[in-house]
Amino acid sequence: MTIKVSTLKHGQRVHAGYKSWTTPCKFVGFGLNHSDAPRWPDLGNAYMTADCKNMKALEAWADSKGVTVYAVFEDAEDGDRWAAYLYKGKFCVGTSADRLELAGAA
Repeated sequence: MTIKVSTLKHGQRVHAGYKSWTTPCKFVGFGLNHSDAPRWPDLGNAYMTADCKNMKALEAWADSKGVTVYAVFEDAEDGDRWAAYLYKGKFCVGTSADRLELAGAA
């Protein structure tokens, strides 16, 4: 079952990754800048902070602040955290900007 980024909630268990690779993860939250702790438990809270209604507007808001929005995940097996970044109105993974893929509970 495919999951939309807009429905992610803090603590939700999903399979996340890109292309044909996904791994069991826990969604931690959305944040600014890769090294910062997530500040929003879901996209709705990020939208409220940025006073916007979609990911393109959220990205424009972040760009105006000189930051990037990240969706942060914690690997279910080893606890390592990794993040997808908001680029051109979608969350992406890696230097090739592969679209973040999300699937049913892990």
